[in-house]
Amino acid sequence: GDDTIISSGTNDVVDAGAGNNNITISSTADAGEYTSGDGNDIYNIQEGASGKTTITSGDGIDKFNVNSSNLSNLSNADNTGIDINANGEGVKTLNLNQGHIRNFDSGSGDDVITSSSGTTIGTDWDQGINTRAGNDTITLDGFLIAGANVNLGEGNDNLSINGGSQGAYYSFSPIYGEAGNDTITVSGDKAIRINVDLGDGNDSFNASDATNFNNLDPERSFVRGGR
Repeated sequence: GDDTIISSGTNDVVDAGAGNNNITISSTADAGEYTSGDGNDIYNIQEGASGKTTITSGDGIDKFNVNSSNLSNLSNADNTGIDINANGEGVKTLNLNQGHIRNFDSGSGDDVITSSSGTTIGTDWDQGINTRAGNDTITLDGFLIAGANVNLGEGNDNLSINGGSQGAYYSFSPIYGEAGNDTITVSGDKAIRINVDLGDGNDSFNASDATNFNNLDPERSFVRGGR
């Protein structure tokens, strides 16, 4: 059925099942596992929510609104943040207004991801964003932790990196365009540590408005054109 659920405990385990569900992870929630089946689901993570949170959704038009600055993570030792497994079919929307997303994994669909300044995405060991097939639009005004992957999947995707990507001197964020006519834009004055493989298709890469490429290692930083 169409459920409305408010989670406010510690290590809550919630299974909403199929339907058009509205799930709120409240300001007092501390870690937990949340699952919803097929349907159009909305997850709202309120300011104050903390701990490591895992969300899994099925097919459908799903939205994830993250608003908690307590969910922050700049190192693996700080085991907080959110893992979102939304790899069913359908449009998935992530609004990262405050906090940290460890990993966002979606299936086929024209997904929309936005992150605000002050937020972080990824870890320095291969987690990050994986949107698979679809014409996805990703705008990152927040910080992309160096070492985090961005895999755009098949489709005509649009990626804007405005908030920077940096970490240890040996860490770079790999960006994979894969098949499709992708547009990747890098801008702003935050430090950038990325390498880009545009993949197949008629792709565009533009970093003319980026002003901080300090400490780049030429062996690890590159842009490889499509095939």
